[in-house]
Amino acid sequence: MARTWDIKPRRSLRENIAVLLPALYDEFFVMKRKVVGHPRMQKVLHEMRLRGKMVRYMMETVDVGYGEEFGSCLEEFKRLLVLMGKIHDCDVQVPKLRGHLTEIRLLNKGLTDRLKRISTQPLVQVVRQRREQRRNLFNEVRGILERWEHENFRAKIVRALAGEHVN
Repeated sequence: MARTWDIKPRRSLRENIAVLLPALYDEFFVMKRKVVGHPRMQKVLHEMRLRGKMVRYMMETVDVGYGEEFGSCLEEFKRLLVLMGKIHDCDVQVPKLRGHLTEIRLLNKGLTDRLKRISTQPLVQVVRQRREQRRNLFNEVRGILERWEHENFRAKIVRALAGEHVN
């Protein structure tokens, strides 16, 4: 189903942004409960991140027309998306690294000379590090999302949209 937006051609860009940006934020934030409650749902987190990119790009596009509070919201949003991107990197890297481990172990299994076997310990350590990094990043993302809900970050964005602007 295609999305529809309440854009009014006869209204100013500022008026339409005031409608569109909160709607995009809502589409992003509606996924919060599912993401926070299920840390291993990689695809859901990635989808939330993609929706967040739409919010970020719109904010970046209109940033020059709004005040300091809006810029602060944008920086905070960008920081969250960077963290989500790092989680996605871990989600992509770990399966690839595990695939390499499997290949090395199969190769080693076929070698009769133990001295020719390749050590898998460094790769095992990298997998562990990436998993730990992901856990830490996820906890940071969860904390930000929980704080945003508690502090009503959406309302902060709406206030910033209504606040002082540059002419």
